Amino acid sequence: MTPAEIEQTKLLANAFDRASTACITVGVVTPVAAMLYGIGNVGTQFGFAW
Repeated sequence: MTPAEIEQTKLLANAFDRASTACITVGVVTPVAAMLYGIGNVGTQFGFAW
């Protein structure tokens, strides 16, 4: 592989890493924060109604 191809592979791996972090944030952290702050009906969806 040429040095340019190696750098392109690194950039692609970094992009996948950032995308997976964004998916975790949207799928896990955001609903937990909404439940903690009482925004929407997230708590009732998971059976944690206060």
